Parts: sequence; C-alpha cells; structure tokens
Amino acid sequence: MVFLRLDLFFLWRSVVFIRRNVLVFLVFVMSVVVSVSGACAASLDSGVTSDTVMDEYLLPAVNCQSNDSGVVALAGMICSGAGAGTAYDRAVAMFRWVDGNVSYSDYPDTRYGAVGVLKSRTGNCVDTTHLLIALMRSEGIPARYVHGYCQFSNGNWEGHVWAEVYVNGTWYSCDATSSRNSFG
Repeated sequence: MVFLRLDLFFLWRSVVFIRRNVLVFLVFVMSVVVSVSGACAASLDSGVTSDTVMDEYLLPAVNCQSNDSGVVALAGMICSGAGAGTAYDRAVAMFRWVDGNVSYSDYPDTRYGAVGVLKSRTGNCVDTTHLLIALMRSEGIPARYVHGYCQFSNGNWEGHVWAEVYVNGTWYSCDATSSRNSFG
C-alpha cells in the first residue's frame, strides 16, 4: 500500500490510497487543530499532543461503547490470544480480528453501534468502525473516525468511514471492511 498526503490550503488535505494498484480512494479530511488556554497549542497532525487532546479519542460514545463489558472482554481476549504486548501489536491484532470476523452489510448511516456489531458480527463501514474504535479505546489506544468520499474498485463514488489509530506518535489508517485492506 502506498500512502500519500498532499497539504491543500490550511484546513484541508487530500489523501490517496493505492492498494495493489487496484483500489484508489480519494478522500478529503479536515485537519484538526486544537487550541489550549494560555500559550500552549496542540495540533494532532504535527504529532504534538497533550493528554487533554488525546482524551477525546479514548472516551466511549453513544455508538462506540468502549466501556461495555463484552467489548472490554473481547479486546483483552484478542490481545492476550495474539501475544500482543506492545500497543502497535495490540492495535494490529484487534484490526485483524474485526477484519476477519465481521462481515460487510450495505445500509446507510449507523444501525447497530459497536455492541450490536459484536453480537451480530455484521455491519456497514460506520458500524464496523464503531466496533474497531471501541476495541481500541477499551485497550487505551486512541482512535478516531475519518469520513470521506471514495472511489471504489467498481468505479462508484460513495461516502465511506474508517478509523485512524494513534500508536507511538503516528496515526494509522484502519479500514476493516474488506480483506483487501491492511493495517496502516
């Protein structure tokens, strides 16, 4: 996979993914800049972070139930079963589990949330991403949503959602909706 970022203007950038010279995604993502009171400022894109900035990417949400006992138990089982000791290894193990155990269903918006996908083992890009992010957050790994407009291998342009996971100072793209995708 080739990952290319081109900075456009100050608040937008384009992201192009090329996977096995088959899939091409063109996505527009808003850069996040957070101002903190006083003379301190943090930008997630620059790699300069503070605990306050990262807290947002560790908290449970309505459809991202990272504090659910089933989500927490599954994350622990995945990580211990894979012998994943480092945050990077744990993130890759959880990505692979979701990629290999959740089937894709085509429907708009969100229907199930993380807990519903865990029970049904099926979801669209939004709900699959809810589960992936909930697993990451339950293990203390910051994760966020990315929304984009993508051209898929069939030539169609559609809205799409995937996760970015923050490990060792780097945001890694994680789209667990297709076995053709890989971590990062």
